[in-house]
Amino acid sequence: MKKQFSDKKLLLINETFIIDHSILDKWLEWMNTKMIPFLKNMDYISDIVFSMIHTEYNPDGVNFALQFQIDKNMVNDLQKNQHYIDLRNELMSNFKDMYASFTTTMTVIK
Repeated sequence: MKKQFSDKKLLLINETFIIDHSILDKWLEWMNTKMIPFLKNMDYISDIVFSMIHTEYNPDGVNFALQFQIDKNMVNDLQKNQHYIDLRNELMSNFKDMYASFTTTMTVIK
């Protein structure tokens, strides 16, 4: 059962990716079979949204966003989780130099 979050302690994590056209299918498969299922199985993560960002044609790649909510007290637990570390390393090694990403952390105000 998912924990109930206190609004004052809730963070929204947004990771934006630009994915080279040549790896798009493999990267999407990896995200949908590895990263997203991992996040869905974490008790302290909720409201996972994985979406394509619609922009003008980008010759360098396709843009995506992965967003989820997490209690701010649990961010360190996620970053220290060995399976999460392994997934991040796998992402980097499988798709090295073929994607770029940046993360934005926001406090949820309801």
